[in-house]
Amino acid sequence: MNKNFFYFFLVFAIAFFLGSFIEEPKKFLIKKIYEAEYSKKMFKCDDAMRVHFISKSKISKNISKENIKDLNASEVALLDCHDYDVLRKKLLSKGLKESEIQEIGLAAIESEKSDLKKIIRIHEIRF
Repeated sequence: MNKNFFYFFLVFAIAFFLGSFIEEPKKFLIKKIYEAEYSKKMFKCDDAMRVHFISKSKISKNISKENIKDLNASEVALLDCHDYDVLRKKLLSKGLKESEIQEIGLAAIESEKSDLKKIIRIHEIRF
């Protein structure tokens, strides 16, 4: 076997192997890099939507200056959802699928499962 042919074959095999599997390590790194930021923004948006819903419910029952002030503040807090959405779109543009982004969110929720009351409070809507 010719030495040059062997090196060519070896380089070709390595390039083929890396080319076949490069997408998975890339996605793994993207998930690891953004998981903390995604988790933080996801919980902030969820909390902002919950507070906004509660504020709108209070307004429908009793229109007062305090309730209007709370509603206005909760609407400003919805900007957290915009930041969350921008990050989701960024992750999509980097090649993650919707299901892979959802995995990051589920992992964030599971990482908080030690404090079940916190998860319930975040997702519970109280009037």
